[in-house]
Amino acid sequence: MTRKKVLLFRLSLVLISIAIIILVALPVVKVLTSSCSVIIKDKDLNYFRAGNLFICGNTIICRRDPESAKDKSMLPEEDRSGYVFRLLSMDNIISIEILHGEEQPVADTLAVNPRYLGRFKIKLQGHEGILTISVFKERIYGTVKFPQWGKGAVENLKGVKVGSGEVRFIRSASTPAEIKRLGANYLFKQKFSGTYSSAGKVIKGFMTNDRGEQHEWEAVKK
Repeated sequence: MTRKKVLLFRLSLVLISIAIIILVALPVVKVLTSSCSVIIKDKDLNYFRAGNLFICGNTIICRRDPESAKDKSMLPEEDRSGYVFRLLSMDNIISIEILHGEEQPVADTLAVNPRYLGRFKIKLQGHEGILTISVFKERIYGTVKFPQWGKGAVENLKGVKVGSGEVRFIRSASTPAEIKRLGANYLFKQKFSGTYSSAGKVIKGFMTNDRGEQHEWEAVKK
């Protein structure tokens, strides 16, 4: 083989290698930088949030929220900081719903059973307080107050969802102004999930803090 042919052969190998790298790297970069959000329903009829979705044959590669719900409206608010990479089989997936922009699953507040609303005495990690869940202008609101914690201020809960005998909400201080108003010592985020008793007078569940630790909580209607 002449020197010219060797150079052309090597050059073709280099070009082919570059093309393969681009073909592999481009989809990876696109997936990792994608802001698209989806809600996946599996064969066990569980809904969960996911992002950075890549479908390869019969396999889905994605980052998913470990939390799931039987009722789509009960899904927690999107928080990608807790997402983990997973391989999913298309055989176990019923549907994938793409969310555009700020579109979110909305709970039908008109269908919320009145027994799930009201004022509750809540206990969490040795603290006692008042939890209030209410509906105003077709939206669900929640507040909590722990008189012996911080400044004992009323805290507005975020992402309050009630349905199918369950409740979910987030208690947090995410800005310096919130820390000052509440008398907290640092930024924090606590995810609450709980199940109502059949009469709606008792809620029992778990709170997961931003360190991944879980603590039991209970609330009894006043």
